[in-house]
Amino acid sequence: MNNYFFLRMGSNAEKKYVAKMRKSFSGIIIRANFFESSPGMLSSLFIELCSPTVNKGYIIDPITYVFSKQDSLRKWQKVKKDKAYKTLMEQLNIDDIKKIERSWIRDIKNPTPKEKDKVEIWGGNKNYTKLCSKYFPDKICKTLPITPLSTNDFNDNFVLHLIENVINYQKSAISSKYSSEKYAEFKSELSEPMFILAPYFNIDTVEWLKVNFTIWDVFQNKIDDNKSAIVLNIQTDIFIEHLNEIIDKIKALGTSKVFLWFPGFKETGIAQKSVLDAYARFTNELSLVGKEIVNLYAGGFSTFMLKFGLAGVVNGPGYGLDREIEPVVGGTPTAKYYIPFMHDREGILETFMTLETLNIGNDDEGFKKDVCDCAICKKGLELQKVAESGQGKAFLLKYYGGKGSPRMGKDGTLRSYPSSVCIERSFFHFMLSRLKEYKWVLSADRNQIVKRIDEEIDKGKQFVVGYLPDWRNVLDSLNKKGN
Repeated sequence: MNNYFFLRMGSNAEKKYVAKMRKSFSGIIIRANFFESSPGMLSSLFIELCSPTVNKGYIIDPITYVFSKQDSLRKWQKVKKDKAYKTLMEQLNIDDIKKIERSWIRDIKNPTPKEKDKVEIWGGNKNYTKLCSKYFPDKICKTLPITPLSTNDFNDNFVLHLIENVINYQKSAISSKYSSEKYAEFKSELSEPMFILAPYFNIDTVEWLKVNFTIWDVFQNKIDDNKSAIVLNIQTDIFIEHLNEIIDKIKALGTSKVFLWFPGFKETGIAQKSVLDAYARFTNELSLVGKEIVNLYAGGFSTFMLKFGLAGVVNGPGYGLDREIEPVVGGTPTAKYYIPFMHDREGILETFMTLETLNIGNDDEGFKKDVCDCAICKKGLELQKVAESGQGKAFLLKYYGGKGSPRMGKDGTLRSYPSSVCIERSFFHFMLSRLKEYKWVLSADRNQIVKRIDEEIDKGKQFVVGYLPDWRNVLDSLNKKGN
């Protein structure tokens, strides 16, 4: 079975992480809407990825699920008060001002001087407008901003139309951007995606489960089995309730690649053993019949699962251990530290206090031995040692927790935020730590994995009692069964 560790690029700002770390990963995953909103940004990146010297694969996530979720299709945005109704009519394809609901316009709380003549409107999300036209008939695109797709829309003709358009989009999304003479010489080097993903929608009801099943049936006949992949985006309660049905369905498909996403599910959460049991059974049972399961938002448990049937994991620099189905609301990024033996991220001060309570990482060597010895942390310890003297975990507060220049908040208060360089360090540390875990698991056997979790339970004490024992019990049970 193949093993994959894909790097997800979640925003334009993350291009630098892809550029520097691309050779360490199996390839990158990028959302389809980027090809509509930022085609220029992608040009040099994909030319390099597809070049013979780098030769890294890529996958385009068609993100079709957003068109069934109103909170994805619409967002609050600031506009001038006298243009509010006109903008709403344009963005939402409304032909009568009377159709605009009063709740779609609201005052801005604590407006700045520049915002005094503005309001917020619940308009259309421009990021998906162009993408919509590439997937759906005009009739659907005109109503989607206000009325998301429902299961009733999916008749045979609609399903076929959607599947063919989504396949064609993934195959041509990159090459279509190189029509100018400037890139003509590179066009022949641009390869197709590693895998072509089927359209998918969040499964939060039995009706949506049936829609996805129908899509899989049609899709598998449109793409070669080696290139095709389905996405199982499903709420955990539906997953557990219909586990047998889902396993049987996937076993019967010619498609062998399955990308998995449990929206909002945290592997480090409390009382999640029932989900972990179902996840482990699903992955293990399907791997035995040649299916390759890749977790799109993988935590530490998923990494350990690579020796128990999982084929691959995906992470991104900014977020990536879990993700809700609704879009991530913009805001100031925070510097968080990934604690390897806890397999979780905490704020810098919280991390320091955790290590203080556990009484570990008190000097430089102790920190590298018990907490982290990635290149980013080693550099921070060296810099602090030169500036002061080796003080172990104390370097976290300055190296990862440094503040930038204060900025004015909406309430008129000056606030300090993590500096951009500290955020960048925390992101690189996260990806390097996850990559190290991935490589360790591939070289370990199942007994060593269980032993490592036992050691992490002992080290983390009260901070990991809610989840690591569950991880250990689920994996140990699989190990003893020999599956």
